[in-house]
Amino acid sequence: MKMPLNSEDELEEGNDSEEACPLFREGARFGELHLEVGMKFRTKWKFREAVKKYTIQEGRSIKLVKNDNIRCRAVCKVSDCPWVTYASRDHEDTCWQIKTFNDDHTCPREDKNRTANRNWVCSKLVKKVRKYLNFRHYEATTYFKTRFDLTLNKNSISRALMDARSVVYGDEKEKYRMVRDYGMTLLKTNSGSTIEICTTPQLGVFKTDPDRTKPMN
Repeated sequence: MKMPLNSEDELEEGNDSEEACPLFREGARFGELHLEVGMKFRTKWKFREAVKKYTIQEGRSIKLVKNDNIRCRAVCKVSDCPWVTYASRDHEDTCWQIKTFNDDHTCPREDKNRTANRNWVCSKLVKKVRKYLNFRHYEATTYFKTRFDLTLNKNSISRALMDARSVVYGDEKEKYRMVRDYGMTLLKTNSGSTIEICTTPQLGVFKTDPDRTKPMN
């Protein structure tokens, strides 16, 4: 159990060394992310994002009850649950630091979490879409349920898949606008030839048919 400190404004004396106050490690794998009293963050935004990811990992929902230029306090949305974390600027005003953290939830885990928003879902799908060209909706549904214990609605997954494909393959409309420029580039690099470009509108990927690139007589 991580007990909260007596004060939300100061750490205990002598507990501000680099060893006792680690810097938050970004990029931690799901299930391995942790928070602790004294942990430092470069900005308040970094702290808030870490708390959001942590609550998704733990299957709980939180809300901010203090959020200004010098402090940020989050509590569990279940009113009688004691979970709380509080961070504020450190004394040197160089970073944000957790001053209070009670990691005990008395509420049950949930498989739905509004914190798992479109951007978060998209960020998890990018690697899948990059690895599997035809990563489908039902596969995404299974992935989030088995990997994150999350049940997402169909619209959320559809929008996130669309965003992820745009990240991986680029915007399809923009690619279509580049077809003419692409053809001109091929003509410049293949002097004396005529070129026909055949496009396949599949996930924004264009294919050139080599059999249709013919030298002029």
